[in-house]
Amino acid sequence: KKIKNIISSITPIEYSSGMIVFGFPNPEFETWLLSDENAIKKILNLPGHLSLPLNPDQDPKENLNDLIDDAYKRGILSVSEVRSNVYKRICASIDFSLVQEKQCFRKFSEDFKKKIQVI
Repeated sequence: KKIKNIISSITPIEYSSGMIVFGFPNPEFETWLLSDENAIKKILNLPGHLSLPLNPDQDPKENLNDLIDDAYKRGILSVSEVRSNVYKRICASIDFSLVQEKQCFRKFSEDFKKKIQVI
């Protein structure tokens, strides 16, 4: 359902040709994931009453990876669980409405819609 919400929010038309177009938000993706602190806290077992310990001097990717590294060190994440799976679990827990509120998401979505209309 969440993937359908994402696709419907960035796809302005139906493709009868069956063509699928992908957009890769870089570096926005981690910013979007960090939009929902509760999802991060849930997956990484962080206290709900505290703000995420983010370093303002780091970009969102570094901040998220630091949080994930800390969860590995604390034994919250199994060493056999690959980082991409952690990202998937966070994505599955996200309240997408919080992502949609981000200016960087709206800009990406608008740019993406413009570019796919050219195709």
